[in-house]
Amino acid sequence: MEPDDVHQLGAIIRARLERYVERSGLKFNPNSEIVDHIITGLAQRQQKLGRAYCPCRMLENDPKIDLKKVCPCAWHRNEILADGTCHCQLFIGPKATEAQGDANG
Repeated sequence: MEPDDVHQLGAIIRARLERYVERSGLKFNPNSEIVDHIITGLAQRQQKLGRAYCPCRMLENDPKIDLKKVCPCAWHRNEILADGTCHCQLFIGPKATEAQGDANG
């Protein structure tokens, strides 16, 4: 049975993405407000549409195309390589982590 409360869904999605972060070598954005906001958006889309589609991407109403927009989306790795963060800024890579360390140090 799927939880229908957005907070429950958010907790489930957060746990899944934490496991992903541990395996992937990426990190969550250190700004917890951004992370919380994105996870809430993912939970809302999960509740409304049945999948945790990235809240920063427009859906096409084509299941084959939209499947690529389930978080983590198909483009996040390339975006992180290019920019240090994915489009919605949920995930950051080593480049962004080093830049933050330089800014703080």
